[in-house]
Amino acid sequence: MLATRSVQQVENMQESSHAHRNQKGRASVAHRRLVHQDTTATCRAAGAQPTPETWTIPSQYALPRKVVVSCLEEMDSQEQPEKPGMLSRSALEKMVRRFDRVFNNHVNRDDQVESVFAHLERHTRRRRGESAVKAGLLEWEQTSRVYELFTVHLNLFERAFFTMDFTVRTTILSRIISSVIIFTILLSIISWVVSTLPHMKFVPAGCTSLTVGHCVPRPFSYFGAIETFCVTLFTFEYVSRLIMVHRVRFELLDEYFVAAVLKGTVNTNSSASGFWAALGCPSKPKNRLDGALRTTMKHVLGATNLIDLLAILPFWVELVNAKVAGGTGGALVALRMLRITRIFRVFKLGRYSDAFMLFTRVMEQSAPALFLMTFFIVLGCGLFGTLIWFAEGGEWYPEGNDVLAMLSPPIQGRGAFLRHGGSQWSAPGEQVVEPTDLEETPFSSIAHAFWFVVVTITTVGYGDTVPKSTGGKIIGTLMILTGVIVLAMPIGVVGANFSREYYRVLEEKKRRELLKKQLD
Repeated sequence: MLATRSVQQVENMQESSHAHRNQKGRASVAHRRLVHQDTTATCRAAGAQPTPETWTIPSQYALPRKVVVSCLEEMDSQEQPEKPGMLSRSALEKMVRRFDRVFNNHVNRDDQVESVFAHLERHTRRRRGESAVKAGLLEWEQTSRVYELFTVHLNLFERAFFTMDFTVRTTILSRIISSVIIFTILLSIISWVVSTLPHMKFVPAGCTSLTVGHCVPRPFSYFGAIETFCVTLFTFEYVSRLIMVHRVRFELLDEYFVAAVLKGTVNTNSSASGFWAALGCPSKPKNRLDGALRTTMKHVLGATNLIDLLAILPFWVELVNAKVAGGTGGALVALRMLRITRIFRVFKLGRYSDAFMLFTRVMEQSAPALFLMTFFIVLGCGLFGTLIWFAEGGEWYPEGNDVLAMLSPPIQGRGAFLRHGGSQWSAPGEQVVEPTDLEETPFSSIAHAFWFVVVTITTVGYGDTVPKSTGGKIIGTLMILTGVIVLAMPIGVVGANFSREYYRVLEEKKRRELLKKQLD
């Protein structure tokens, strides 16, 4: 009997130990599943209606909850690993002070902060007992009031900028602005394409010159009116952003920067953007906001803003040239070249398209693999270009050789490298060479062979340039096989990155829909 009781006591102790360990970890799991339920329950209990969509961005901006939760969980695990979901009051106060020092240094939030801490004390006393409060601990889980500690008062410029950019959240005015901009972009592109049709142009009245380049048909006048309207709207949008950007704190949207501020560490993960990122220049670690000049320069040199500038600049340059120089001279040729930049308006849609942003992220992540593919293609140009030049370079026929005159078409006034284009064989090892079988080789140099190498390695094969000799065909076969291997590696990487990003976007949409339902 004593042995049986001892065994039962040991089993009970083990079960109690397992239950205690499971209870310790349940708080963190419960938080991940029910992080917003307290807000939902409060709203339902009070009979609150779903928050209507506002016209502009509210003046109070709250940090993303996933960033705040991540920082609190990390500090919680370091300070109170045996008490998940709890943090010392002093640690939380330091976190708030660091946050206010960076983002709210000109705003007095003492009353708001004290109100939240008083709520956290009541919340901790109700769930963990008076002993936890006396020990200086606060439970930050299972209450949404803790996120009020990390709110920022947006200035007028930030509210207007984020309303136009709808980066922070979607508003009624941002939907209207984005719809108008998208319609204008499509209108501009369609108008430009249609204006190039021959029956949409007219020859200026009274123009009878027969000189090449004179009396060029012009699009009808209403195409010019549409172009002026669209560019004026794009210019207003660009200038409005440029005027407001110097007061915008983009660091609020940088999760790495915000996390570094909350945890009191050095931010080393923020990536350079725009022009500097294209040059491969990483940003320096920082824990303070950029100045007005630096913020403006980073905005102007951003990739999307450079596209916006290139989409409107040629129109105004052409307009000024027409008024000042009369639209004549060499400047007109340069302006004709600048008109092609209007195609950049297509990329303006990327600001309003999730698919385009998905493509951009996938390309950024796949950049190393694409650079590796480019390196192999360049290497192949040098290697296979040399081999195909040796195999298909032909023989030199100097100027005046009779064979040059017998070709179709004949070559006159210069020498040429000729290769056999279709020689017939009368017996094994006996080749019958006829002048009509010769043709000028397209591989007169290694550089001339680069085009053939690129289209063959990429397995495109236009067929405009082909090898004729047996050696050339063998080299072409090797190029095709090499191209399959070279392309397989980066395509696999791009496909994997696309799959990961695509499912991440789907999960993000599901999370937002779930959050919206909970808040409603």
